[in-house]
Amino acid sequence: VVQKLIMNLFPHQLQFIVDEFRGHVAEAAQNQMQSRVLERLLEHCAPLQTAGLAEEALRQAPLLLRHSFGNFVLQGVLDYGLPEHRSRLVRAIAGDAERLARHKIASNTVRKALRSSAPADLEAMVEALRSDPKGFQNLCKHKTGSFVARELKHLGKGFDHLK
Repeated sequence: VVQKLIMNLFPHQLQFIVDEFRGHVAEAAQNQMQSRVLERLLEHCAPLQTAGLAEEALRQAPLLLRHSFGNFVLQGVLDYGLPEHRSRLVRAIAGDAERLARHKIASNTVRKALRSSAPADLEAMVEALRSDPKGFQNLCKHKTGSFVARELKHLGKGFDHLK
C-alpha cells in the first residue's frame, strides 16, 4: 500500500515518509517491506530529498552490502542517488572488492556498480580487482565471483586475456 502511495503521489507530498525513516534507515533496509519502501522513495523522490536516507545507508554499507534486503537499497543509491553518494558507495565496494565479489548477496551490488559507475570510480574498482591476477583467476572459477568476472570481461577493462 505504501509503495503504491509513493508511486502515485508527487515527491513533495512524500516528505512525511522520508522524515519517518530518518535515523532508522539501517534497520529499515534490513526489513523486507521497509526496504522496498526505501527503494521506492529513492526511485520516485528527488536525490536531494532522499540524500539523508542515502547518507545513513552509506554509513552502514559494509553490513547492507551483504544483507538480502539491504543490498537492494544500496543498489537504489547507485541508480538514483546523488553522484557523491554513488561515488562513495563504489569506493567502499572497491575497498573490499574481491571478497564482496565472492559474496552471494554483495556480488549483485558489485556487478551493478561495475555497470553504472562514473569512469573514475570504475577505474578504482577495476584496479582493486586487477591488483592480484591470480586472485582474479580464482574469482573466475568461484561460483558467485564468476558473474563479477564476466561483467569485468564484458567491460573490456584489461581482463579479456584471463580465463
